[in-house]
Amino acid sequence: MALHALCFATILLTRKYTNIQIVLFCTLSGIALLSERINKLGAKHWRLFSSEQYFDSYGLFIMVILSGPMMVNCLILVIIWLIEAGQLLIKTKRRQLLHLKDESQTETDKKDKTE
Repeated sequence: MALHALCFATILLTRKYTNIQIVLFCTLSGIALLSERINKLGAKHWRLFSSEQYFDSYGLFIMVILSGPMMVNCLILVIIWLIEAGQLLIKTKRRQLLHLKDESQTETDKKDKTE
């Protein structure tokens, strides 16, 4: 649980640092992708670190404990990126409209001077 809380805190603290978030996203996705292998290793060596066998053949335990929260964190990252992309699109469109307005104002001023 501490790992997932740390990942979530890192996501929130690095909202403005896209490169760090990309590395975090790739790391979380990679670990979630490898969860099947982690489950197999856990099933094979569970006696070394546990008193009960939690690692079933379906991988439910590793999915609930490891992959599920990581995918939620990845979803939060994607939502943050979509919001950021929307804000950038709005800023770009506003600047484009201001630029068009300035150009039309300049053309109007030139026409007035020639007349």
